[in-house]
Amino acid sequence: TDTVEVTVVRRVANDGFAKGMNDGLARTTAPWICLLNNDILVTEGWLEEMIAVAEANPVIGALNPMSNEFNVGPTRPEAIDVFAASQRHRRGQWIENWFCVGFCVLMPRQVVERVGSLDETYTFYSEDKDYSFRVQQFGRRCAIAEGAYVYHHGSATIQHHPDRWNLLNENEDRFYRKWPIERPTRIAYFVNGSLSAPAAAVKERIRQLANGGHRVWVFHAAGQEDRVPRHFQVVAQRVPA
Repeated sequence: TDTVEVTVVRRVANDGFAKGMNDGLARTTAPWICLLNNDILVTEGWLEEMIAVAEANPVIGALNPMSNEFNVGPTRPEAIDVFAASQRHRRGQWIENWFCVGFCVLMPRQVVERVGSLDETYTFYSEDKDYSFRVQQFGRRCAIAEGAYVYHHGSATIQHHPDRWNLLNENEDRFYRKWPIERPTRIAYFVNGSLSAPAAAVKERIRQLANGGHRVWVFHAAGQEDRVPRHFQVVAQRVPA
């Protein structure tokens, strides 16, 4: 068996996800960096698949595995290995998303070196969203590796914090003060086959809406599929002409 060298750093207090992750980032020179929460269950080949997808697609700057975090998976964590095995035919596939959730995110070192540390003014929540937007500023995309699966229990460390929901709201407000975007909403986008706009321009416009966090239902007729981006926030709906 291979030997893996592990350095354990014990922090004296839970002073936020960003500070803990930054502490770890400062201690590694590895070519790939994977930030993990302490309440996840991984499945066979999860990390190898994520690295393979990221290596094959340099446009990706930050990558999540598929997860119950995205409402995909079994209803019981005990069944994750069976579900993960059923998704192996998706290896090599990925779908763009508007940000990467911090429960499990893989990044190449060159991206981390360009983007820098996580913003420690986010004490809890939204620091992953903020970092994702910074990644996208450098022209890289946030995505989900569809053939890798990780189960996330969620909020194991902070669930008993007396100010949990106040912290969530405060950090969300901080994020939207920093980034000049609207809060997410639902959008119905109708694609008219007679539009003079090139398909690529329509596709990019929808992608921009999705990357602003909006959930976009794209209604299109047959033959207009090339105007619909492959994005986790986009739902394609084919309708009669």
